Amino acid sequence: MSSAIRTFREVPLDGGLFPSAPQMLLLKAALEQGPLAQQAFREWSGVVDLDAEFGWEALRLMPLVYNNLASFNTQHVLMGRLKGVYRRAWYQAHTLFRRTGTAVAALANGGVEVLLSKGAILAQEYYRNISLRPMSDVDICVHRVDVARAVHVLEREGWTSTSELTVDHLRFRHAMQFRHAEGGELDLHWRLLPEANDTTLNEMFWNDSEPVEFGGTRVQQLSPTSLLLQQVVHGMRWNSETPIRWIPDSLVIARVRGTDVNWNRLQSMARELRVTSRLVLGLSFLVEHFGFEVPANFLQAISRRRPALVERLENHVILRSDDALGTGVGAEFVRGLAEYTRVVDPVRHPIRVLYEYPHYLRLKWQLNSRFQILPFVARGVLRRLQFRLAPQ
Repeated sequence: MSSAIRTFREVPLDGGLFPSAPQMLLLKAALEQGPLAQQAFREWSGVVDLDAEFGWEALRLMPLVYNNLASFNTQHVLMGRLKGVYRRAWYQAHTLFRRTGTAVAALANGGVEVLLSKGAILAQEYYRNISLRPMSDVDICVHRVDVARAVHVLEREGWTSTSELTVDHLRFRHAMQFRHAEGGELDLHWRLLPEANDTTLNEMFWNDSEPVEFGGTRVQQLSPTSLLLQQVVHGMRWNSETPIRWIPDSLVIARVRGTDVNWNRLQSMARELRVTSRLVLGLSFLVEHFGFEVPANFLQAISRRRPALVERLENHVILRSDDALGTGVGAEFVRGLAEYTRVVDPVRHPIRVLYEYPHYLRLKWQLNSRFQILPFVARGVLRRLQFRLAPQ
C-alpha cells in the first residue's frame, strides 16, 4: 500500500480537502441510484440548515441532485425548490455559453487556436446537459505565443481583463480573467494547469487534444486522459470551502469515455508534471468511496517513485489547512516558494532562485521594490510578537 493511500485514509471527512459528512450525503444524492440516492438526500436535508447559505460547492451540485432524484420520481418537500435551482442553472448556462461562444468565434476568426477545458467541455460533451454543470465562467486555453493576440481580440470584442498582461504576469501566472459589460466571464489560460510551467509540459495537453464544436465554432477539447488528470489534480487542493465538484466530474468522464482513458499516458503525464501524489490521493478516494475503476496495481505502480523536492514542497503547502501551515509572513514565504519553484527548479538552478525569488515575492506582496521586502517581513514578525504578548 502506497504512502499516498495511507495518507488519504488518515484524512477525516471534515471538509477542507475531502468532503465533509454532509457533503458526502449530497454527493450520494447526486450520484447513487434510486433508494440510496433518496435516503442520502433525506439524511442530508435533516442535518443541514436549509435556510442558511449552502456554499457555492454545494449549491452548484443541486441541479445534478435534482436531475438524479427526479429520474426516480422522488417525492420530497424540497423538490420544488430544487427544480427552481435547476431552471435557473439552465438559464445562466445558456446565457454564459452564448456570450462566451461569441468570444471564442472571434478568437478563431482572428487566427488564435482555442482549446476548451474544465466546466464548458464537461457540461457539453460529458454531462450532455449544460444545466447539470453550473459554472461562473468558461475556461479556454491558447498557445503562449498567441496570448497577446488573444487579449487584443477579446478587448476588441468588449471584454475587460481584471489584470494587466505583463512579462511577469505571463511568466509567473497561468491565466487572466475577463468580464463583459453585458455579462459573462471568461478565463484565458496559457497553461492548462499551474503545474505545467513550461511550453513543453503544456504542449502535452495540446498534443492529444480532440476537435469539437462550441457555439458553432470548431475548436479543440482536452482528451479524456488529460481532462481526468486536470480534474483530480485541481481538486486535490485544500480550501476553506472544500472543492467537491471534481468528484462527479471525474466520475462522468469515466462513465462516458472511460475506455478512452490512456492509463500509461496518465501516469507519464503525472510524473512529468510532478503531481503523482495528488493524482493517487484523488483516485484512491474515488476508488474507496465511489467504486471508481482503475487498472490493477495502477495506484501502487505510480506511487513507487519518491516525489521530487518540488512536489513534496508543494504538497506540504496545498494539502494542508491555513491553520496547520500558519498565517504569518513565514508561512507566506513558504507558500510563495512552493509557487515559485514551479517556475524555476531550485535543484537545477539554485543560483537563479536566490537571485530571482525576491523579485517574485515583491510581485506577490505588491511591493514597489525588493528593498521593501525586509521591512515588510519585519513588520509582520513584529505584529505577531505583539499579538502573542498581548494580555488575553
